[in-house]
Amino acid sequence: MDNYRRIVVFSNSTFTERDYKRFGLDSFIKNNFRVEIFDFSPLLNKKVFKEFKPNNIYKGSILINSKKHARELLKSLHSNDLVYMYMPLNYKTLWVFRWLRIRKVEYIITSLGAIPLVNFYKRSLIRLVRVSLKIISNPVKLFDILCLKLPNKILGINGAKYIVCIDQNQSQNSRYYSFEKTEYILAHAYDYDIFLKDKDVGIDGDYIVFLDEYGPFHPDFLTENVKPDCGAADTYYPYLCRYFDFIEKESGKKVIIAGHPKSDYKGKENLLGYRNIVYGKTIELVKNAYIVIGHASTSLNFAALYNKKVILLTSGKYTRRYKLSINSVANELGCKIIDLDNDFVDEDSVPRLDSLKYEYYKESYIKKAGTEESTIAEIICKRLNLSNH
Repeated sequence: MDNYRRIVVFSNSTFTERDYKRFGLDSFIKNNFRVEIFDFSPLLNKKVFKEFKPNNIYKGSILINSKKHARELLKSLHSNDLVYMYMPLNYKTLWVFRWLRIRKVEYIITSLGAIPLVNFYKRSLIRLVRVSLKIISNPVKLFDILCLKLPNKILGINGAKYIVCIDQNQSQNSRYYSFEKTEYILAHAYDYDIFLKDKDVGIDGDYIVFLDEYGPFHPDFLTENVKPDCGAADTYYPYLCRYFDFIEKESGKKVIIAGHPKSDYKGKENLLGYRNIVYGKTIELVKNAYIVIGHASTSLNFAALYNKKVILLTSGKYTRRYKLSINSVANELGCKIIDLDNDFVDEDSVPRLDSLKYEYYKESYIKKAGTEESTIAEIICKRLNLSNH
């Protein structure tokens, strides 16, 4: 049912001020929608909620601590509410999706944080057997996969009313959440919202920026109860700093750290060699950087948008999945990869830039030509307002 009056955000991770701005919730309010945030993290991710305390928690959200509280709120939903789904479909959240079907409440998801896809598993019998045994031995993982493979009717859920994506055919979430009535809203990557405010060409400044991913400590690994893709902190950071020392000496420029939004290096500044860590200014740092260094962060979008030279770092100590992601991004951008396990004596500190590949990357992973030059929230509001009339 259309004619929506209230937008209700469902989040399974601690909802922050950054999330509020990223979702452009003020735009919904300006378009006469009521906005509420249901933060399920105390219930669905108790360990992360207890141990990870961001300093910019959005105070206007409703914290859900029990299933009883959740059911009371879910019962308050009506058919003219639209849920902005900011949680995945898995064994922890399946009951939430089922409640939406019972209440006849529609939901919208976004598929906008794409990085180049990789085939993680070669089609060999040995690898297939290994992967299958690993999945079977982990009931939680098996159930999560079934949630994404079984038809919606068997799971007892409805598909999304709307999927917001860059390209309907390449949408990573389409096959999981779509059904015959799903409507697609074409938009762009979240980073492009920020770029819209500052499209001016940058300069090649006197510093190099590293796009931090907070690898060993990222709360997502705590949520999924898996080891970090980059390995332990006591090996990850020393190898990283060894390369920073090298490129600083070769280029004569200091490395500045663009701190990940969920990172907290207070008391751990030594891990990055006491280098300057800057928060909330990633786009500005990339725009005027001499070189951009990273792994597979979506913030590499800014490097593509501002045509910055990129170096990606990998290591034999990283998981296969992570190494393949890094290689895939490097292939799509046509940029240089440095193996941190090797010596850097023969390495050229200044990488090349492949303009044609950068244009292809923008078109494939950031924004299709001809789509609206408006924020994602404004694009969504425009579609919802059309549906309401």
